[in-house]
Amino acid sequence: MLKLLTQNTFLDLRKRLTLLYILNASDIVFTFGLLKTGMFEEINSLMVGIVQDPLLSIAIKLITPALLIIYILLKLEDLPDINLKLCNCFVNTVLIIYIIINVMHLTYFGLFLYTL
Repeated sequence: MLKLLTQNTFLDLRKRLTLLYILNASDIVFTFGLLKTGMFEEINSLMVGIVQDPLLSIAIKLITPALLIIYILLKLEDLPDINLKLCNCFVNTVLIIYIIINVMHLTYFGLFLYTL
């Protein structure tokens, strides 16, 4: 994992963006699952109203990021290496945040199952 985060090629960035998309998708799945238990609530103030509508949630959490990632990948091929490195730093930061979020979701699911 550390090797993936330290490489700065376009192909490696593509892999990280794919992983980021998967973590983003798992975030909304975990969120819906935890909300259905009734023991948890959305803590992201931007998403509180959005998770009430599943179609809007899917549009915001799945379709919009997919389109954004496609756009970024199309534009990155033309950028100089310095911009590729900057983009890698940004993607790595967001990846770490989403890994933490997904670990929190798994922990909450474990706590929920433990309390049953």
